[in-house]
Amino acid sequence: MKWKVAILRCYVDAAEIDADETTIQVLREMVEEDLVGEVTEVRLVPSETAEVTATLYEMMDYFQCDLVFTLGGIGIGANDIVPEATKRVIERSLPGLAESMRAASIARDPLAMLSRGMAGVKGQALVVNLVDDPRAILDHMQTIMPALHRALKLLNEA
Repeated sequence: MKWKVAILRCYVDAAEIDADETTIQVLREMVEEDLVGEVTEVRLVPSETAEVTATLYEMMDYFQCDLVFTLGGIGIGANDIVPEATKRVIERSLPGLAESMRAASIARDPLAMLSRGMAGVKGQALVVNLVDDPRAILDHMQTIMPALHRALKLLNEA
């Protein structure tokens, strides 16, 4: 079974839209090669709670994605609202995924402990907040990939 995956990239400044999209490409390749998934939707939205929340609902309810990755907006800056938007959408949190991703990054970058990213479940879909950095994406995805496989199978048994 190929998992339907969506990527939601949040930006603060519209100039970021034209920035290097290496992170999306790295994530797309890992989804297709390691997760055996298909990226069916990629969306860029401003880092505003209502916008991010509405897009998460749309990706899971309308597009019926099995997994949604958010990129960016998980730090401690004033515009880093993705964890709050995610909390509005999920029904159950999966703190072990977020804790594992932070732990995987801290050895290389002690500032990773400032990440507020989270993960959770809504219905039969997963949401995972990721940083917007290609190297960190590799660390995080390699760390959580076995758990993602298992979680997606469990959620889709129902």
